[in-house]
Amino acid sequence: MVIAELRRIHSPDLSEPDLPPNPRACVVLIQVMLGPKGGHGEESFDFEIVAPVGAANARRGRVVVECFDWSEVRALVSGRIASVQGQSWGEVASQLNEHWCWEFADYRES
Repeated sequence: MVIAELRRIHSPDLSEPDLPPNPRACVVLIQVMLGPKGGHGEESFDFEIVAPVGAANARRGRVVVECFDWSEVRALVSGRIASVQGQSWGEVASQLNEHWCWEFADYRES
């Protein structure tokens, strides 16, 4: 059985541990680098953390929270990857892509 392992969390919008000017009204792009537990390599999955003031409904690639907090981001990521397993890395990544935006979601070999 293959499960995902968190390699790192990054935001091009905000360096950890900094917070946005208004953590209760913000949109922060989050990129998580994941790979198969105990294996090599990593792939990017992106999503936005959106604090509720003016937030649209939750959808793929968007997580609505009450207030932006790095510890909550880490808990959300850990919870999501703990809930997914598959027979291959592709299967795991496809399941994660249902919630986040996988960098290889639309990749087709030519």
